[in-house]
Amino acid sequence: MRESYVCKNKSLQIVKIATILIAGIFFFTAITGCGGGGIVRLTPNASGENQLEQENIAQQLQPQSVDPAANARAVWGVSKCDSVSSQFGSSPYPCCDNNGNNKVTDAVDGNCTWFAWWAAKHFKGWDVPATWGNGREWCGKAMKTPGWLVTSTPIANSIACGASGFNHVAWTYYVSPDKKTIKVYEQGCTFSPSLGYGLRQNKYAANRYYYIIHIRDKVFLN
Repeated sequence: MRESYVCKNKSLQIVKIATILIAGIFFFTAITGCGGGGIVRLTPNASGENQLEQENIAQQLQPQSVDPAANARAVWGVSKCDSVSSQFGSSPYPCCDNNGNNKVTDAVDGNCTWFAWWAAKHFKGWDVPATWGNGREWCGKAMKTPGWLVTSTPIANSIACGASGFNHVAWTYYVSPDKKTIKVYEQGCTFSPSLGYGLRQNKYAANRYYYIIHIRDKVFLN
């Protein structure tokens, strides 16, 4: 009888230990991102070279539904959006007729992806693929596109892409010395015509965004 009790006790202990180990594995996976993708960040190592490390933010970058009102105002295949004219021909991204007057050249017209596509080509000669979708998708799409890097380190002359699924991209032209603040050029297409805007400058907390650069410019991460 005692042997039966001891065996049962040991079995319970083994089950408890196994449960703790399994829970530990799931916890480790959750905090390290080992169970799936992540976003690539470049950080300097001791020798000054860049090494890749993974950040577990892939779930934050999952594509979400797009506002149907904004889609209805999107005008495709235009080479001028607000006051910005593209010397590269029509953009693969739409410009929004934010005030609903059937043209996209007014001061309130604009779209973040249209402008970011143009700014990347205008300021750096980068050809942003036409397949990156809405602003909230750019971080994740860039991470999966050969030749592009995504970093949490703010960089001047980079595409700021919204963290935590924030549906916006902009062109970063200034980073404060302490790397806590950025200044951007941007346009916007919003669900309410009164909130849409054409080209403007703005200042944001740097941790609100991640930053997309072309791989040939990775030297700026050193």
